[in-house]
Amino acid sequence: MKIYKYAKVLPTLVDVIFYKALDEPMFSPVYSDLCKRQVDEEMRQMQSVSFRDILLARCQKTFQFSGIEHKAKMKKLREEMKAHKDPKERARMQELIDISEKKFKDRTLGLIHFFAELYRNSLIGPIIISWCISDLFRRDREIVGI
Repeated sequence: MKIYKYAKVLPTLVDVIFYKALDEPMFSPVYSDLCKRQVDEEMRQMQSVSFRDILLARCQKTFQFSGIEHKAKMKKLREEMKAHKDPKERARMQELIDISEKKFKDRTLGLIHFFAELYRNSLIGPIIISWCISDLFRRDREIVGI
């Protein structure tokens, strides 16, 4: 796996692995192990780890902005639903909202699972995990209204 030799490919490769891990949480251990092997190989060959840097940047960006993007999307869908007078169209819009909510929850759980696997492989440190947990609690309090 000498992917590190092809710097242009790394961001795309990280995205593919990352999104597969989110969409298929049952394979998160495999994807995390794959990332660990790639990082170890880079360290042996180059003494640097650009794969890990790109992976961590993708994790951070997704973790920080997925909730914001989701809120905006849900607000827009709800406004569109309210604008429709036809009950069938409103029901269709509600179904779309429900599907989007479920997809977001599933993806968030996939993200948490993948983070745990990256932590298991020492690709994410305890400080990052602690921050993520604190942020999840903060988000939960905002939703509940505490």
